[in-house]
Amino acid sequence: MHGLLRYCTETCRRYLLALKAAGAEIVLIGEPTASILSPASYEEFSGRYTAELIESLNCPVILHICGDASHLLEPMCDTGAQGLSLDSAVDLPEAAKRVPEDVVLIGNLDTVSVLLEGTPEYVRESTGALLESMRPYRNYVVSSGCDLSYATPTENIVAMLETVREFR
Repeated sequence: MHGLLRYCTETCRRYLLALKAAGAEIVLIGEPTASILSPASYEEFSGRYTAELIESLNCPVILHICGDASHLLEPMCDTGAQGLSLDSAVDLPEAAKRVPEDVVLIGNLDTVSVLLEGTPEYVRESTGALLESMRPYRNYVVSSGCDLSYATPTENIVAMLETVREFR
């Protein structure tokens, strides 16, 4: 298993370095299945390889784990990622209490029930509620919890962005 993970790590490293060479100033490492791992398994089978990638890149890295990664917050921080993109299943205000202030929290509007299926008004309400819940935390950036569907209505994305711009 570790041989395969070493191969995958080197492939990802080449890809991420190519992104940097093409002008990327920040890169995102997406880990779609790690939330099913225990913290110890995450550290052995994902975290240590992610940390190696981050160390080799010499640029800011955002780490995203799909699903409820609440039990992995500390090991995610141990990778050296400068930002954690957290899915909608994670309670962000609770996560913020466990993440150092120098790590940026990113997320986590629900990509399906809010952004894909919601109305612009519902998107505004959800975005405002999330922003309000994260008001005490200076290391927060609002975003979708995960990738957006191609079918996400443009007016919902605009509603999210306008709500962020208007938030005081």
